[in-house]
Amino acid sequence: MATSPANLLGDPPADSAHDTFDEILAQRHDVKVFVNAVRSRDWRRKPDSILAFTRQLMNAGGPIDRLLECVFGVASDLGDGMLEEAFRIVVARNASPAAWRSCGAVELRAGGLQAAEARFKQGILRFPDDFWLHMAFATAPASVGDYETAFCRVAALTGGFPDRHEHLIRAAEYAARLYNWHIAVGLLTKAVNADERMARLFGSRLTYYQACKAAQETRSEKADWDSCFIISLDTDTDRFASTKARVERAGLGMTKVRAVPAVTLPHLLTDHASRNRGLKPSMIGCAASHLAILETVVAKKLPFALVLEDDAVPLRELPRSVGSLGIREDFDVCWINDRMSVHWDRVGAEHAAPAVLTVSQVLPQRPDSQRGIGTDGLIYSLAGARRILDLYARDGILGHIDWQLLAYSTRAADLAALKQGSTLHAILSRYKKAVPDDAELKALAIWPPLITEDRTFDSSRHREDSSVQ
Repeated sequence: MATSPANLLGDPPADSAHDTFDEILAQRHDVKVFVNAVRSRDWRRKPDSILAFTRQLMNAGGPIDRLLECVFGVASDLGDGMLEEAFRIVVARNASPAAWRSCGAVELRAGGLQAAEARFKQGILRFPDDFWLHMAFATAPASVGDYETAFCRVAALTGGFPDRHEHLIRAAEYAARLYNWHIAVGLLTKAVNADERMARLFGSRLTYYQACKAAQETRSEKADWDSCFIISLDTDTDRFASTKARVERAGLGMTKVRAVPAVTLPHLLTDHASRNRGLKPSMIGCAASHLAILETVVAKKLPFALVLEDDAVPLRELPRSVGSLGIREDFDVCWINDRMSVHWDRVGAEHAAPAVLTVSQVLPQRPDSQRGIGTDGLIYSLAGARRILDLYARDGILGHIDWQLLAYSTRAADLAALKQGSTLHAILSRYKKAVPDDAELKALAIWPPLITEDRTFDSSRHREDSSVQ
């Protein structure tokens, strides 16, 4: 009789909160429960037990889907030998197309594009008419950022599967990643017009693509900047390298600004800020980094400054002037990120054209549960830099810089228009109590947004508060 998988895992740590693996498996007999538990608990420190569980499942002759789910869930802990063993079992049991797609997905998770493509090709040889296997092979290069190859492969599927439209959605997505909005709009329009379900699911995305296409056609000959500032901690090398590559692909130079590490701040400052204002060291370091750029803007008398953080992902080509964004008026600060633009769920037919928005127009179009505005993408004017520095000299750092800037940019009427008791209302209310009622900054936002947040790499900022005592 086979040994129970739970018996291979040993006793749980003494500080575990609830069920042991024995109880989990006895109650559910579910590989997915096992995988989730491995990810969330201290058992992840026991790779030998994980491997033993996976090997036993393979040898026990269990269902292919359960086997692959386990292999997929713990792929980062498996060696090449274990992966090869799992793949041999898949081949021997004449697995379904879905199993072959899972095999390739495991390889992609392990970082092997060529190996993943080989798995997909093996599956296609066995199931040449399976559309989704062809899609898996075609889209694989996108996992390493090769959107051109992925686009060409996906677009070519039209000849082999003329009655399918799903690949048009993906091809349009890759065209958008390459900032070719004309093609993106054409492909998505074809998909939406061909299928009522597609129209329901992707109508808002088509509106967004149309707005991006129109924005791309809005050009200004005047250049207000040749490069953008990117704020990054020296310890976050992966984050900076990723954002640098994206910014260069978006057609703009960059100047790195070394973010202020919280560990370099005097303990007297952080202790006083914590006792009197409840500030965390990371809040001070983040605000100080932006304020340092504003001092540079003032010292060099730069008319405008495009400022990104190292988690910024350009959604379209980055402009070289405020005129290219359609801004025809004076302003102090302009948010260009998606967390301070029309929320994706609120996009309607009226948003098919680019627009410059006031804060009063943006806030009602944000979700009530929003907890952060973000400073991952901002444009400061010279006048705005001076004004913000003056406000910080008067008030000091009140908390997160995004909320403090928003508090300076809103009036009591803007706050009253938000849903009472919502997270958005509660946080903004707290900051507004510390500043005058009148809006002291002229703030703008744009649609469609230029920047979204990348959560691929964790920031050292998240660890600073625990490391600074």
